[in-house]
Amino acid sequence: MTGLLLPSDRPVTDRGERVEAQPKAPRRSRLARLLIAWPYAVPLLVLSVVYGRTVQRSTGNDFSVDTTKFDYLGLVLGTAHPPGYPLYTMLNATFVRIVPWGSVAFRANLLSAVFAILACVVAVTIFTKLGVHPVVAAGGATALGLIPQLWHFALIAEVYTLGILFVALVLACLLAYDSTWRPAWLRAGLLIFALSFANATSQVLLIPGLLLYLAARRPAWLFRPRELARLLPLGAALALLPYAYLIWRTAARAPLLDTRVTGLTSFWEVISGARYSGQMFGVPLHQIISERLPQLWSEGIRQFGVALVACAIGLLMLVMQRPLVAAVTGLWAMCTAVFVLGYAIGDWETMLLPLWFLLGVWGVVGIDRCVGGLSSRARWAPVLMAITLPVVALTSGYAEADRSSVDPQQDVDAALQVVPDNSIIFTYDNGTRHQFWYRLLPGHVGTRRNVWAAMGVNPRDRSDRVGQILQYCTNPSGLWIWSIQEKAAGPGVPPNLNTYVFGSTYAKQVRRSGVGVTHYSGQLFHLHCPS
Repeated sequence: MTGLLLPSDRPVTDRGERVEAQPKAPRRSRLARLLIAWPYAVPLLVLSVVYGRTVQRSTGNDFSVDTTKFDYLGLVLGTAHPPGYPLYTMLNATFVRIVPWGSVAFRANLLSAVFAILACVVAVTIFTKLGVHPVVAAGGATALGLIPQLWHFALIAEVYTLGILFVALVLACLLAYDSTWRPAWLRAGLLIFALSFANATSQVLLIPGLLLYLAARRPAWLFRPRELARLLPLGAALALLPYAYLIWRTAARAPLLDTRVTGLTSFWEVISGARYSGQMFGVPLHQIISERLPQLWSEGIRQFGVALVACAIGLLMLVMQRPLVAAVTGLWAMCTAVFVLGYAIGDWETMLLPLWFLLGVWGVVGIDRCVGGLSSRARWAPVLMAITLPVVALTSGYAEADRSSVDPQQDVDAALQVVPDNSIIFTYDNGTRHQFWYRLLPGHVGTRRNVWAAMGVNPRDRSDRVGQILQYCTNPSGLWIWSIQEKAAGPGVPPNLNTYVFGSTYAKQVRRSGVGVTHYSGQLFHLHCPS
């Protein structure tokens, strides 16, 4: 375990003497640089083709309920649900404006693919620092991008692949510091972590692992007053300044304000997750043991299959060869699993992506160590494994992942073309409602036409299919105040609008609830408010 505790920020001999820094290596030739760079090119090129072929071209919420919201969030410069994701939103807003082709939804979806590709390219560095054969590193990083959940989130607008990119960058910086002992790498890792806080406050789950690393490596220089005077203000600025975006958009009354920051109290509520405080660690222990742990195991099998054995081997190899790396990544994985298992939300599995990414890193290390035992006799073994990993992942997951032909926006657009002005359309779920807002909020189209979209189902009791509809129908005067999280342009909906429901299945449910509906056009049904 001597690799776990090194008392200085430089390598030391057995006598405790510091080893002098090695002279700089001579500049490499162009050919040498190409030989070093080729493993990075493999995941870059392969994943660019695969993601480009399977990325979702339009809106749609099959993999995540928030996809369509993120499809237009950057365009309208709105704010998402807490913690508001200001860094992601600003990157989204920039990307959808500078990319010159495709729909706005396609551009926002494509941004997630860019983050995932970059994370897998960074993974090549991680594998190289962990002693993985370059060929296996290239194939393993490519296969990492084809883990089902990472592949899915790379095809739609979501914040998760940006979070994985930050995890990969922080880990790569720690490994670079381990191999070079250059303070710049540790500074970079800490500052990147600080910036990741501006994407999602759940990045605090990395803190225990970082503290363990600092305690083990004991970089005394990091705590010198001069060093702290530079790092602390810069880190605080990277972590907190992007949240000024939320203050700006709240003051500007952006078309979509799911997170509002008007002062220090509301700002603290945002970054502390006050809205969801009752759901954090809200799952009883007996339910975690009886329900969620078996679901977690089933999800792990779905992500890796028999490769879970390689993940276990890889972690064991790291414990023996790189114990500090095993401890840090293991702590990150454990913190993620404990937090997500206790999070009382229906789609908790979507937050497990950091766990699968770390298991994927262990898996590639395990495969490399197994192949290393064969390569002395069979030199083709690393090449064969490097090709097999992504090919198996690609062929087994392509059909489920492919979103290129999915376009539920067509029916929504058809309904908006025929619905008269001064109307409100009720949908079954939030995802469909966001598909209407995708067209209504940009340019204040909905405000000009006085056309609104709302969820008709009671959000507190999903069995009540018409709860929201009846609330609106019994509101004879004054604005109907939105009872759902997001607020559209304006404080509420005017009364006495033409009332419609969207979707033939939902129309049948509304009719069975005793409310009259008649077919209007396509998937649009006219609703007759009860007297």
